[in-house]
Order: sequence, then C-alpha cells, then structure tokens
Amino acid sequence: MNSFLFIFFTTFLWIINLFNGTGLGNLYNTTEITRSLLFLIAIFLILIRLKYSRILIKNMYLFASILSMFIIFTTVSIFKGHGIESFDYIWIFMIVFIISARAISLFDIKVVSLFIGILGGSILFLNNYTNIFSGWNGNTIGMIGLHSYLIFIIPFYRTNIIVEKIVLVTATFLYSVFVFPTDSRSSMLFAFIALLFYLIGFNVNLFFKRKILIVLALFLPIIIAATVSLISSSPFIDDLNRWSYNTFEKPIFNGRDEIWRYGFELIYENTFFGTGKLYSGYWHNSAISCLVSFGVIGYLFWINSFYSILKVSSKCANDVVISGCTISFLILFAQQSVELGIFGPNPNFLPYIILGLMLGRLKYLRREEFYEKNRVEYNSSCIQLRKIY
Repeated sequence: MNSFLFIFFTTFLWIINLFNGTGLGNLYNTTEITRSLLFLIAIFLILIRLKYSRILIKNMYLFASILSMFIIFTTVSIFKGHGIESFDYIWIFMIVFIISARAISLFDIKVVSLFIGILGGSILFLNNYTNIFSGWNGNTIGMIGLHSYLIFIIPFYRTNIIVEKIVLVTATFLYSVFVFPTDSRSSMLFAFIALLFYLIGFNVNLFFKRKILIVLALFLPIIIAATVSLISSSPFIDDLNRWSYNTFEKPIFNGRDEIWRYGFELIYENTFFGTGKLYSGYWHNSAISCLVSFGVIGYLFWINSFYSILKVSSKCANDVVISGCTISFLILFAQQSVELGIFGPNPNFLPYIILGLMLGRLKYLRREEFYEKNRVEYNSSCIQLRKIY
C-alpha cells in the first residue's frame, strides 16, 4: 500500500464512519459493505502478502490477546442464544490490522491527520451553518469532531516549533467554537485536556514505566461510572445540578447516573459472562456497555486487547508519533466514560484508526532500525576488509 492508497483508505474510512449507524447508513448498508470489503483486504494481506501480518506474528502476546477476546465474545454470544451477534463489534479490529500493514512514515501521519482534521472541522461547520445535519444527535456530531481533532493533533506532540504551537492552539479554539452549538460538553472538555497534554509535552514514558497508570487509564470508565453512581444522591450534587442548569440547561449527569445504576443491576445479575447480547442499550459508558454484554470475564479480555497494543507500542515510546497516538487514544478512551462509540454494534472507526496508526508507525521504526543495523554492519565489514587488503 503506497502513500496515496493509504491516505485514500483512511479518508474513505472516515467518510464511511460518518454514516455508520445512521438511517442513511442502514438504508444503503454502508457498514455491512465496508465490513465485507475490509474482510477481503485482510484475507489478501494474510494469504497473498504474508509479510504484512508479521507485526502480529512477531508479537504473539498481541495476537493472542485479540484472538482470546474474539473467542470469549463469540462463545458467550452463542451460548447465551444470540448467535454470532458479537461479530458486529469484533470485526472492527480488522481496521487496526489493515492500517498496521503500512509502515507509516511521518509524512503519512501528517497528511492523514491534516485530511481528517479538515473533514472533522467541516462537519462541525456544516452542522452549525447549514441544515445538512438537521435531526442528527448533537453528541454524535460532537464526538466525530473530537475524534477527528484527536487524530489531527497527533503530529503536534512535543513540538518546539512556535508556528506549530500557534496552529495547535488556533485549531483547538476553532474546534471549541464549532463544537459548542452541539451541546456536547464532554467533547469540549476532553479537547482542552488534550491541548494541555500536548502543550506541556507530557512524557508518555511515565505511563509505560509504571504500567499501573495505563491500567488505571483503561479502567477509568468503570471507575467514573461506579463513583458517579455512589455520589449521585449526595446533597452537594444539587448545587452542581443548579450550576449545570444555569450554564447548559440540563443536569450535571443528565440522567447518566440513573442509567449506570440500572446497568450495575444487570451486571450483578449476569456477573461473569453478561447477557451475551451486543445490542444491550445505550449506556453512555463503554465499560458498562461491555460488562452488560459480556460480563467481567469479557470486559477483562476487552481491556487486555487495548493494553496489549499499548504495551507492544511502548517499545518505541520515545517516538513522537507513537507518543501522540498514545495520548490521543487514552484521552478518547477516557471520554468514553460519558459517551459511547468505541464499543457496541456499529462502533466508531476513528479510535481503531489511531491504534492502527500506532502499530503501523511501530512497523516503520522497526524497519528503519533493521536497515540502520545492516548499514552499520556492512560499513564495519568494509572497514575490516580495507584493513586486511
């Protein structure tokens, strides 16, 4: 896959993602057609160009983690009487695999992030100043904008170039202006958190040296859901609700606390393996959604699939792109504490594009390291030969 095809492919995924789960998408079966197309591409990469799958073969822990999740989800779904309904989610990891087949250069990242950033900003602009997206859920538009923004800022991680910092701050300001009418509070909040992490040049190695921090970041959605469920009846919440009504014209948790408490009741009734039903409701929290569907066992395997990708990528954590991808993904994952998109039927493509970019960048760095090693060995051999002759 050359640069042009790679850029076209990621842009195509973004466009299809826009209609994913919408009435228009359901009418034209865009998700099903895309899923079939990606399946064929994945088979081609495995059978015809096996070298592209080495990133999984070389990292058996990563391969085993994703395969284990696939087996658990499918087994639970079948035994609970829902057939292979779980495949409506699991297939999304094909995006990670296909994108990781490309050894991704810095040029690739910059062009892809720019295109996706422009597309995300365009959607927000059109939503605010035209009627094209009238009737669409504001949170959905806001999340598409946020996820696009998180991909856009990846190349800006730890930049010392003043012009790039100005571009980053300006883009964040424009994004905030455009996203405000969608009334997506979480999208605005996490965009500013991302800007803060990028501007201070947060050292991602802190996460990888203390792996408990990655674990806590991945468990953040369930921690937040449990905490909110416990404190939502506290007296001080009334003051927060009054402030939220005055500012946003809706309560601080907007009913999520009640939804999460009901979710915990279902989890208690189906603790280990869940209901086995992927279409279990809109829980506004990725952890609750996964736990209701596949229980504690399935949830742990699901978290481990993300952890394994981050762990493999940590071998090149000093790279700007991998660090940027890590921060953007973890912020996106944290945002899924109050929204949903990364898990469920018709999942959002963009989080998995970030993971694919991360693994693709890792492949590029390993290839460059291999070439550099061989170059050094070759030069060393030449020097020795000169000494002999």
